[in-house]
Amino acid sequence: MNIIKVNRLIRTKKYLLFLSLIILFATVSQIVWLKLNNAPPMMWDDAGYLILSLNNYYTLVNDGILKFTQVFTQMIFFHPPLFTVLPLPFYFIFGISTFSALLTYTFFIVIFCTHLFLLTKELFNERVGLLAVAITSLFPLTYGLWRQFMLDFGLVTLIVCWFFYLLKSNKFQELKYIIPLGIIGGLGFLMKGTFFLILIG
Repeated sequence: MNIIKVNRLIRTKKYLLFLSLIILFATVSQIVWLKLNNAPPMMWDDAGYLILSLNNYYTLVNDGILKFTQVFTQMIFFHPPLFTVLPLPFYFIFGISTFSALLTYTFFIVIFCTHLFLLTKELFNERVGLLAVAITSLFPLTYGLWRQFMLDFGLVTLIVCWFFYLLKSNKFQELKYIIPLGIIGGLGFLMKGTFFLILIG
């Protein structure tokens, strides 16, 4: 291994370390804020999504997986159902609370930061990728989206992921990237019915 490859490897590890630190800071600050925040959920969409998530939870617990699947598929016709089932693992682990529901965003934070770094790294370089993650994660709007139980940040995360795999698919020629591209497209549609319109808009 020549000196150029060694330097490149060291540089990559350095950027990955900084990326990990940014993600760690974002997730820890999110959890700390959730523990300290005692405000009730906001009205309208925020509270509505929480109610739907609780309905899904109690349907699964009281009526079983078949009824839950039926309710989930019926929701597709009037409301994208994915976001309202994402908190269920957190409800089972940590109990029913707004805190548990908003822990869903720790999952999105990791995926968003990782794929934003990978996308901008492909378009530019690792330094720009790290800078993009650092700046975006410090936006007041970003923090605001993390701390309300609304689908917007989850939707943004899926959009970033979709564009990364689109870029890596090399005009739909690389199967190993086409498969996750299709999966993310399906998840995006279940997150919001206008997902593909947003992509082309």
